[in-house]
Amino acid sequence: GKDQTDWWRVAGADRRFAFLKATDGGGPSGFTDAAFLANAPRAIAAGLLVGAYHFFQVNDAPIVQAKALARVAKPVINYLPMIDIETLGHKGRERPIAEVLASGLECVDAIEQEFGLVCVVYTFSAFWSRWPEAYGARPLFIAQYNRRDQGVQEPKIPVPWTRWTFHQYAADPFPALGIPAGHCDGVATAVDCDRFNGSVDDLHALAAPLKPAHEPGLVFGNDGPPHDSYYVDRATLASAISDSTPPDTLPGTAAARTRSPQRTAAVNAAIC
Repeated sequence: GKDQTDWWRVAGADRRFAFLKATDGGGPSGFTDAAFLANAPRAIAAGLLVGAYHFFQVNDAPIVQAKALARVAKPVINYLPMIDIETLGHKGRERPIAEVLASGLECVDAIEQEFGLVCVVYTFSAFWSRWPEAYGARPLFIAQYNRRDQGVQEPKIPVPWTRWTFHQYAADPFPALGIPAGHCDGVATAVDCDRFNGSVDDLHALAAPLKPAHEPGLVFGNDGPPHDSYYVDRATLASAISDSTPPDTLPGTAAARTRSPQRTAAVNAAIC
């Protein structure tokens, strides 16, 4: 049905940013979220930082997926790209976890090349506990949901990250597990809930442009740039992705996201 999200009310509820689902997979099986091009300009006009996320499919070529995201989102957004890695592949075509993470990293590198910005990595805490070292230089958006009677708990952080940058602590409601839905003024449906581990200045600092690897005096993580792609000035991002003393936490919410082209929700977004 028609999208009922009022982005001006969302922004008025002291939300700072939104990640909108833009693309899923690539090639013949890939698709663009139908609501993205309608929602992104409206959210930006309302004053939000608007990023775009891509749902990674290991069965599709990683470079094709990165280019699909860039083609759809780069002309539109005013914030970061994000990759969502949380499955082993299409049913009946699952791939080994090592292949998923290696292919995902190739897609991350390609996304950063396309956008010239660091790529946020979204996953959930139970998906896999130990990732290749190169992932640790990217901001972690971790999904770990809390029961109604627990309050917001600190999420489990997979290796090699040392802290989370974004935490999704509520999703579509799971009543049987005691996980309630979130709500955000301006969004008609139940929404996910997120928090950002930093200040407003930190949120903006994450979007510092990456610089080509041949420029001197820059460092990417602790072990050099993955696949000789891009360096980033670590000092610029240290407050958000290093293991220094955590800054203040900004609360937020996130709208329900679709997983297939057959079901399109009004908004596919992470809002904070």
